[in-house]
Amino acid sequence: MLSCRFVVGLAGLLLTACEPSPDLVGCVLTGKNYLGDTDFELEAKSGKSRYWTGLQHVGKKSYQVSIADAVVSIDRTGPEPWFVYRQTLGVPELAGQLVAFTALVRLVDRPAATADRLTQPAGLKLAALGSGKLKMRAEQSLAGDHPSQEWQRLQLIARLPPETDTVRVNFYHEAYGVLQVRAPAFQSVDPASRGCAVTPVRE
Repeated sequence: MLSCRFVVGLAGLLLTACEPSPDLVGCVLTGKNYLGDTDFELEAKSGKSRYWTGLQHVGKKSYQVSIADAVVSIDRTGPEPWFVYRQTLGVPELAGQLVAFTALVRLVDRPAATADRLTQPAGLKLAALGSGKLKMRAEQSLAGDHPSQEWQRLQLIARLPPETDTVRVNFYHEAYGVLQVRAPAFQSVDPASRGCAVTPVRE
């Protein structure tokens, strides 16, 4: 009997694969995406959907969020050093499991002084909490040597601690220019996967 899963190929493409064996090669993701409003449509209509929340470093308003064509754009317009656009998920059923947080991300309209190489990061962050306390966090940043207009497929793989009951997934912006994100997903990884590299955990 064949089992079908979404498979991340070497080229970074999401493919549907039917395997006759549970001994699966690569990072094989389950079909369910735990995120809501993944095209940001509800947020675009109301600006206050129950899914996405924006938060910046305390001080002068320094970031502007806009949404068009299923892409969220976060424009740094002031001096404050960081901004996160996040979704909080109650997922106690995923405690102890391997999960994947994935999105297409790029930086555009970077100032000329910073356009050659990305020295201040932007990308994905994941935090696992249990009973309101931080249990684990990890992040993946954009590669600094990519052209600024090029979409990069970022994927953060993490083993959630057994005490996890809540996960926060974040797009974080600490660079200059406009951070753009599309097609976000948070999925569990098939336990039969082999060769699925876990993202280093931050202390």
